[in-house]
Parts: sequence; C-alpha cells; structure tokens
Amino acid sequence: MAAGALQLQILLVLLILISLFISGATTDTVSRSDSSLSPAFAPSPEQYSYDAQLYAPPVFANILRALGFEELSAAAASANLSTGAPITIFAPADSSILTCRSCVLRLLLHEHSVPGLYPLEFLRRLASGTKIQTLADNRCLTITTSASVIRDQATVFINGAMITQPDLFYNGVIVIHGIQGFVTHLSPMSCSMEHTNSLSFPPQPSSVSSSETKKSIMPLVRQ
Repeated sequence: MAAGALQLQILLVLLILISLFISGATTDTVSRSDSSLSPAFAPSPEQYSYDAQLYAPPVFANILRALGFEELSAAAASANLSTGAPITIFAPADSSILTCRSCVLRLLLHEHSVPGLYPLEFLRRLASGTKIQTLADNRCLTITTSASVIRDQATVFINGAMITQPDLFYNGVIVIHGIQGFVTHLSPMSCSMEHTNSLSFPPQPSSVSSSETKKSIMPLVRQ
C-alpha cells in the first residue's frame, strides 16, 4: 500500500515537471514571436501597399492627364514624382510647354513642383517677389501678384506665368494650379535674393517706379 502511494507521488511530481517544461517552452516561443513584430506599430502589409501606391508616379500621371495636362502627364513617370508628403504643382498648359522646344519635361516638372501646400488663398498673402524652393536642386520659383487694392482678388504669377486655373486639384495632400504663359528652365541663380528676372514681375502701372517694383525677396524656409 505504501509502495503504491509512493509511486503515485512520484508520478504526480513527474507530471508537474513535464507541465512546467511545456509551459516554459510555450512562453519562449511566444516571446520569440513577439520580438519579431517590432516595431510594435508597424503598418500591416495592406496599409503599406496602399500608401505606397497612393502617391506613386502613375497616380500623378493619371491626375495630370485627367486635368488636361498631357505633356506633364507623360513626364510624370520619368520624373519619378512619388511622395507621401504634401506637394504643390504649378502645371503649365500644353500650349505653354510647346513654347519651350528645348525643355526637358522631366526637369520642367520638378522645377514647377514645390514641397508643401500652396492654395491660391495662401499665395495671395505672400509678399510679391517671394521665392519658393522647388523639387529641383537650387532652383526656386518667384511668386508675384498684380497690383490690387483687394488682396483676395489679386492675380498670382509664377515666374511671370499667370495662374489661370487656381486650385484645380486639391485633396489635402496635393495641390495643382494651372498656369499659362511663357515657360523655360529655371536659372541656377533663381534662388539668389539679388537675382531677379523680368519674367518674375507682372506688368506694373506706369505710375509705379521701377524702384518700387523691385521689392525685397523673402525666401521661404524649406519644408
């Protein structure tokens, strides 16, 4: 009888040891699995894939084509215009691009795209002559406005080309303005505060002196 009780106790001890061993192995497996998921808030593959496609070059190409900018649309893929950050595009009309036979469309698109959101209302509040850094290295666009008593009715010019279709596309991440006028590649001196171009300023009334026209240029902080 005593021998049977002893065997039972030994069996219970063995069962407990086996249970502890299995529990430890399971905990280690779960721990290893959890460590492989770092960082803890990494996006799911579906979300990552969606975000990557949302602002890929084909999306920009499709938007530009839908808005009627066939020339820029063809350049969107080769320009590798892909971003998840806010961006503003000052899109020259096809007729404007045709005035620059020597222009490289890929570069022209970079030179007319700036980081950040610049809807018309904001552009009108900028000091005339403000320079904005573009996606092209060391290339800036000059923002000027027409002389208007009422600021919210002022016409805005981008390097002398008029914004004729303001806020043509605006989804909170991408702003596209349509511009009309002569376009060309930006000068390496386009970001210089001392350098101004005759195309940077719209025609002024004859009563306004040239010294009053050339206002100081305030560069914006790179976004």
